[in-house]
Amino acid sequence: MKRLFKILAIAVAGAAVLSSCSKDQVTATYSPMEGDGGYSFGAPSTLNFEFSSANPVMSIDVYRATTEGTATVQVSSTQMLGDQAVSVLDVPAELSFEDGSGKAVLQIGYNESIQPATNYSITVTLANVTPGGNQSVSFTASLAYTWVSLGTEDSPYGQLYDNLAYGVDLDGDGYLTGPEEFNLQDVEVLKADGYDRWRIINPWGNREGIATSWGSSAVLSEYSQMWEFYIRTDIGNGSNVRWDGSVIPGILYESLGEQIVYQMPSDVNAAAYGQMDEAIGFMSDDIVQLNPAASIENTTSWFGQVNVILGFPGVDLAAALGLY
Repeated sequence: MKRLFKILAIAVAGAAVLSSCSKDQVTATYSPMEGDGGYSFGAPSTLNFEFSSANPVMSIDVYRATTEGTATVQVSSTQMLGDQAVSVLDVPAELSFEDGSGKAVLQIGYNESIQPATNYSITVTLANVTPGGNQSVSFTASLAYTWVSLGTEDSPYGQLYDNLAYGVDLDGDGYLTGPEEFNLQDVEVLKADGYDRWRIINPWGNREGIATSWGSSAVLSEYSQMWEFYIRTDIGNGSNVRWDGSVIPGILYESLGEQIVYQMPSDVNAAAYGQMDEAIGFMSDDIVQLNPAASIENTTSWFGQVNVILGFPGVDLAAALGLY
């Protein structure tokens, strides 16, 4: 019995020692490093980050194994675009910890080598790591375009001509004539600063105009908040444009109850329409013919190209096109 009590007493004493250890004591016990000790990222990966002029710095927390004294850890990075090594982010070569703090914030910026709308694979690595900690953190970084309005105080909006969405034959003569039937839309036009890429903001904002064209308020379905297009450099003379992905106007084709989808044919692999965008482009410096192909969603029906023309702010589109 005395032997049993002695064993129990030893076990209780050991448990008391373990329960009295603080977090610092535990990490110090398991860290074999001297001086600065060990370091760790909070996780081996972090959320993908999009840099912008309004959000130019990415912050990542780094932890160390002790809070005593000041310390510095060396930092390195691997930056890749596919299989190619690049240097688009400015990653500090070292990170310092203040006395009494177990956490420091690594701040990463970008430089002029980064290209907008491009995904870079980034891995940042610490020189010393706490056993069981995360020596590296990986993420995808990209840069957003900086968008600038082409509008001015005198002429804030561009004009959009689309005979499918807005054109309405009010008098039944089989032709579109006059402002009411052509129904030109005022739209905000943005340009990516330094790049041949544009956005049409809220092209379907005039819900009454759509309802007039299609004869029903039921057309108020899902629609694109923004259209984006850019200069193609692989064909033509440098003035050809290409939609960036699908364009959904959200008009219901009433006889089928299906949604009409505007999109460049190459986005849906339709061979018959594969080169349509070679014929579209800038008609002048401030008028662009977009001509997407139109299909009915969930069917194999195609309308072919639709005559969609955008005039930048300051353009009298009706006069320029001789519409009426």
